Amino acid sequence: MKKTKVLFPLIAGALLLSLGACGGNKPTDSGSNGGSQTSQSNNEEEKIVITSADNKKEIQVGETLQLTASVEGAVFSTRDTDIVTVTENGLVTALKSGIAKITAKKDGYTNGSINITVLKAPEKEAAYTLGLEEADHYSPTDMWGMDLSSWGMGFVGPGETPIENNDGATPDSTSLGYLQQGCKETLTFSSAKAAKVDMGLVCAYKDELVLSNVITVKVNGTALDLTGITTIPAENGESYYEFHSIMLGKVDLIAGNNVVEIEMIGQAPNLDAITIYTDEKLDCKVIPAPEKLPINITNATIELTVEETAQIEANVAGLTYQSEKETVATVSETGLITAVAPGKTNIIVTKEGYKRAKVEVTVKAKPVAGEIILEAESGVLDGENIKVENNDTSSGGAHVGYTVAGSSITLKYVAEKAGSYTATFAGCSNNVTDWSTWPNVQAEEQVLADCMTMTFNDQPVDLTGKKIEAGLREMKEVTIGDFDLKEGENTFKITFTAQGPNVDYIKLIDKNPGQSGGEISKPTDNNKTFYLEFEDADLDDTANPGNLLKVEEQEVAHGGKTVGYVNEGGKIAMLFNASAAGTVDMHLVAASTQGDYSAWPNVTMKECDIGALMTMKINDTDVDLTGKMLPGFEGTNYHNYAYVELKNVPVEAGVNRIDISIIANQAPNLDCIRIQGTDTITITPAEFE
Repeated sequence: MKKTKVLFPLIAGALLLSLGACGGNKPTDSGSNGGSQTSQSNNEEEKIVITSADNKKEIQVGETLQLTASVEGAVFSTRDTDIVTVTENGLVTALKSGIAKITAKKDGYTNGSINITVLKAPEKEAAYTLGLEEADHYSPTDMWGMDLSSWGMGFVGPGETPIENNDGATPDSTSLGYLQQGCKETLTFSSAKAAKVDMGLVCAYKDELVLSNVITVKVNGTALDLTGITTIPAENGESYYEFHSIMLGKVDLIAGNNVVEIEMIGQAPNLDAITIYTDEKLDCKVIPAPEKLPINITNATIELTVEETAQIEANVAGLTYQSEKETVATVSETGLITAVAPGKTNIIVTKEGYKRAKVEVTVKAKPVAGEIILEAESGVLDGENIKVENNDTSSGGAHVGYTVAGSSITLKYVAEKAGSYTATFAGCSNNVTDWSTWPNVQAEEQVLADCMTMTFNDQPVDLTGKKIEAGLREMKEVTIGDFDLKEGENTFKITFTAQGPNVDYIKLIDKNPGQSGGEISKPTDNNKTFYLEFEDADLDDTANPGNLLKVEEQEVAHGGKTVGYVNEGGKIAMLFNASAAGTVDMHLVAASTQGDYSAWPNVTMKECDIGALMTMKINDTDVDLTGKMLPGFEGTNYHNYAYVELKNVPVEAGVNRIDISIIANQAPNLDCIRIQGTDTITITPAEFE
């Protein structure tokens, strides 16, 4: 019995130990789980914590901040290098406003990071702020001349700088804008005494500009070194009117008047003021530039043909004149413009103490007998984008561009008589497949029917096979067909169905020179135009009485009559009055009679040299007829009058006399002499006593 009692407890204990061991696979109390968590924590990487003194996370531009990592040997870096720089040891330097993320790294540890906000440093308060609005403004000639009232600036003419209204400028909410290469601002201000001061420039631009690339600055004639000085870009990267004072460096002021000259050498920032930083009492004050008076030009827009002249008329004496393109037109010291070649130019008119003025001059080619030029820029333009563009290579100094689908050009011409013409179209191709490399692009030939339609007097024009040759901005001609002009108004209309060529003109070439009507050979008359009729002249036929200088009825002649039988020995005298001495332009209106009459009335007339058939004097002074030609023609109407131009013919105040002597047979039939008076010379009739 005793043995049994001893073995049972031992066996029971063994069973309990065994059951306890098996019980390890079952869920147990929290104490067992706690042992498992402690083991996992020992395997995680420790995270780096970044701190700064006083937990500072905001600094100003130019300031530094030392960061500290919770783990020794951590290396600092940032991707926001445009906002801050940071050394490996955590020294942060603020570059510009914004938020920068700084990261600390070390192998075996989780990266730590912190956001640092950079604020703009408060600008130093200037002792004196000198507004540039009262400076002397200079701008290149062609920069302005437009109504900018919608931008708060009103009309801006040549030589002026736009003064803009904007809330960002100080202290009067105005500043100077649109300052391009060639502009210049000269500010004069006083100082009570000489001093060395810090000078700043209050300016604004949306982007960062390197000042030395866009402006130069002189103070009292000494150029400032602007190397490394930049504008402060707008905080949002968009505003042109976020003004800041940029320090230009130390300058020496003199007692009395000081001068700051700012010249633009590129697209400059908007300018507001010059700032002076000093602790001295200098009492700096702006001396406003003298107000410039306007020069009023009566004829500020002038259109001439080659070799014509025009006098500039202004309300101020003692002016200086300069042509921007003397290859197009020249101007004398007295303001007399002479047209040289087709194109456009400006005559700049200046005088000390006055605002500059300009005269816009357009020079067109001399009319060619039998040709009518319908300039595209003179037509009616319709469409959202179509517009006139200046171009020296165009016949009238301009063409019509932006000829996109839906736009149109309407050209009208009033013919005095019906006639047959061959028409040519002049333009340049816009058939460019890739404009991204402008201006280095190539234009291929452009098929007109693919991009436009044309009508003449409401009838469609067949453009099949008509195309403009390749060549960007090179005007090319293409014949588009024959047309019968009716007496009165005739209309060409071009409608664009796709991107079309730039259009220069439509040229009409008379198929029967002299027989067709129109004004190609007849200048435009005005209230200064006077006609001397040959039928009213003193006709001397004593060299061959009854066979010389006969007055004939002729419906197409200017006065309904003409003088025929103009053969060797005939003499003609005519009188007229001029209100003042000077020069006038004249036209001899006549028709060639150099032909073979054997096939009458189907006569072919040859071109004739007037100077070989007659001489002409005015007040006993020879008129040069060298090279003056009358066109030939063919048909049954042999009275085909042309206008032969005689330029700058001198006249005297009072009665003037014209003498014509016929020196060969078959001289032209004579219709009249057209005299174009001027604003200072009026032509009136005179009679023989």
